[in-house]
Amino acid sequence: MPKIRKSPSINKSAEGLSAAMSHWLNAIDPVDLWPTCFTCRNLANDNRTCSLFKAQPPVNVVVKGCDKYSDIDPEVGSIEDDIPF
Repeated sequence: MPKIRKSPSINKSAEGLSAAMSHWLNAIDPVDLWPTCFTCRNLANDNRTCSLFKAQPPVNVVVKGCDKYSDIDPEVGSIEDDIPF
């Protein structure tokens, strides 16, 4: 198996994949990749409270995000829905 890992064709494929992945990561916004509380504009300056609902979200919401995730300014519209967490 060591011969396969060090073969020129495998190395060339790995370099091509690495270049493609690097180009893709540079082209996208991290917010598009992982919409969580940490990338949401509604996270207050204390990095613990959702400024939209004035409450601290539970850990599972912080990690996976919620339905009210916003990468736009929350002042633009009004949210009259229930707290999602």
